[in-house]
Amino acid sequence: MRRPLRIGMGYRKGSASKWSSGGATLDAFDADMISCWKLANVNDSFASQTLTNVGSIAFDQDGVSGKCAEFDGTSKRLTFGTDNQNTGAFSISCAFYLDSSIDNTYSCIYEAKHDNVGFFMQYQGDSNDNKLYIANRGIGGFLTDASFTRDAWNYLLVTYNGGDKGSTGSFKVYRNASSLGLTGVGIGGSFTTNSIGTDSSGSQMFGGKIDEVVTWGIDIGQDGATALYNSGTGAFWTP
Repeated sequence: MRRPLRIGMGYRKGSASKWSSGGATLDAFDADMISCWKLANVNDSFASQTLTNVGSIAFDQDGVSGKCAEFDGTSKRLTFGTDNQNTGAFSISCAFYLDSSIDNTYSCIYEAKHDNVGFFMQYQGDSNDNKLYIANRGIGGFLTDASFTRDAWNYLLVTYNGGDKGSTGSFKVYRNASSLGLTGVGIGGSFTTNSIGTDSSGSQMFGGKIDEVVTWGIDIGQDGATALYNSGTGAFWTP
């Protein structure tokens, strides 16, 4: 197994779980965690990838666990350099809340370089029935077959198993722990900057709230999705 490129302590066998629930499942993935941004501030609670606050996000809104970051859909975003996050398989989880009063026609939740390719997760509003679009820059993308809810928290997990990046079989999108079908669609553009709340170019701004962004250098699968969702209560890593 190829390990993530990250600096962090990781899980030690026999130590107390740092997860609020689901430790029996989630502890096993800690050794492969890359970063954990709880988004009550700019700090990386697991490693050392401190976020740059662009647009003066206040981190004073209620999230799924404590406070979270609120994005205005026009200028506020968070960035964390251009470093490759890992090689091989990966997983990205977060909770997001779409504000229906803000234009979210094309709004990117997250984009970063994983396995040497810019990978992004983009919400597509009325033009694609509130579905999620995931894509690898220069390779291909996929649209979910089911919608996400506005003005409510959505728990999201996206996984990549290390296979062909142009194949739907290599990716899974879980909405509130349920796996969604994927349809292949085109992708353009190029990667520039690791970002939360926008794409790497800073042009597809997210409107609403994002909380508890966690990345791993492995595919944590359905077991991980179920444990993270925790029947709607959520499971959260604590430093």
